[in-house]
Amino acid sequence: MKPLPRYRLCFVCGRDNLAGLDIQFYRDGEKVTCAWVPAEKHLGYRDRVHGGVAASILDEAMGWTPTARLRRLFYTVEISVKYRRPVPSGLPARVEAECSGTTSRIARAAGRILDAEGRICIEATGSYFPLPEGRTEEVLRHLYIEGEDREVTLEDL
Repeated sequence: MKPLPRYRLCFVCGRDNLAGLDIQFYRDGEKVTCAWVPAEKHLGYRDRVHGGVAASILDEAMGWTPTARLRRLFYTVEISVKYRRPVPSGLPARVEAECSGTTSRIARAAGRILDAEGRICIEATGSYFPLPEGRTEEVLRHLYIEGEDREVTLEDL
């Protein structure tokens, strides 16, 4: 598995965002994954992760999937989330996402959050639009790879 780049102030992956989640995503082929232990600060109600926090994580994971396939950054057009069971706090959860198809104008992705027992808690789908030509390289200048002191390139995506 290969660590994906991060932006320091990103709410989901940013290490320097004090209100953020500080999640490291990994690429395994074209699949994007992460392990996450929800904390009390992520709750929406007694021992249940807030649905918006979970949706943000899924959106981030799904958004990386067309990038892993096409080596170009994308932004979100829309997401749809189905909450099947609560994501408990304090226990490991796993996020998995994959690109389900691309056209010249749009990429589609699917993702899920699984609890420590491997049960699907939340499923989502999303549509993503590519950044304009040349913009990916511009954005890469603001990203970093954890533990590496070098410029991020297209090969890192």
